Amino acid sequence: MKKNKAVFIIPTLQGNGAERFVLNIYNGLTELKNYECHIVCFEDRIEYQVPDELNLHIVKLPKIKGIKALFKRKYQAQFAEKYIQNNIGTPDLILSNLTEADKITRYFNLPNVYHVIHSTTSIEHLKSRTGFKRYLAKRKLESIYSKHDRVCVSKGVARDLDSNFTLPGANHVIYNPINIDEIKTLSQQDTSPFTGNDYLIHIGKFNDAKRHDRLIRAYHLANINKKLVLLGKGPKLESTRNLVRELDLQDKVVFAGHLQNPYPTLAASQGLILSSDYEGLPTVILEALCLGIPVVSTDCNSGPREILHKNALSELDDQALAKRIVQLADAPHNFQLVLGEHFQTEQVVAQYIKLP
Repeated sequence: MKKNKAVFIIPTLQGNGAERFVLNIYNGLTELKNYECHIVCFEDRIEYQVPDELNLHIVKLPKIKGIKALFKRKYQAQFAEKYIQNNIGTPDLILSNLTEADKITRYFNLPNVYHVIHSTTSIEHLKSRTGFKRYLAKRKLESIYSKHDRVCVSKGVARDLDSNFTLPGANHVIYNPINIDEIKTLSQQDTSPFTGNDYLIHIGKFNDAKRHDRLIRAYHLANINKKLVLLGKGPKLESTRNLVRELDLQDKVVFAGHLQNPYPTLAASQGLILSSDYEGLPTVILEALCLGIPVVSTDCNSGPREILHKNALSELDDQALAKRIVQLADAPHNFQLVLGEHFQTEQVVAQYIKLP
């Protein structure tokens, strides 16, 4: 029986949500038996535990010099397409993930290419720009996303595209998938180094979007006895350490770094906190819920509000989040929630199959 071919394109397999999404969809389609899946990365940066049998391709894009550099992405796209056709064949579905990949795949002429939009594009790319610079950035984004349809990981992400950009084609809404059995199995593989301690947890890259500064200030205002464990790495790590020292929280805030398997540490926690300014659909909330871990979050304009009840959401300020942290610490059972079926792998995969 001829198998359908699905290709997932993403710059790297670092330990972030988009990368986790790719692995989840890859596994979900592969389990159907009639799909042959491949992951194409442009850099050899792998932070997730991946099985040996994973069809992973590291495609180093050529460096384009001289006058051709003006059309660098187009030449790199031709190189990547040729690699796919020669080494994989013509795919039935191509899912491009993250802007650096989208800049390449915008030029693809292969059929059934979709850009998966993982965040609120206007906030991520336009928030810090004004005037003519904002106009130019908007036009550039519209040129990237005009040739192929988009798959938005939440309704909020789709609304953001509809409201702020003029794009032909369709914005399909398909939620991120969660493989409950896999997450539960991984959570039992190891023992968390923090087992036996009462702690709350935040998992995420130290960057502008995640707002660790808000998290630390809110935790300080909450003045609870439970420790705060931070998993992740990123450019804002050192400034977060400085804020912890400034507020004299060194004995209460634990920087645990990036863990290839964070699930035992998540499962042993008393609750998850998100403090983001913006999200697409935060996979970590879904993972926490499938492990029975209560969650509170800032009410971004997409993402958490499509998963959690209103009582688990706070305004995007320190005092409001501090109030939720106190409530989470005092009565965690009030923030437990059963994961909806529409986030489970089988239902999500079924929607991707209908795309081509």
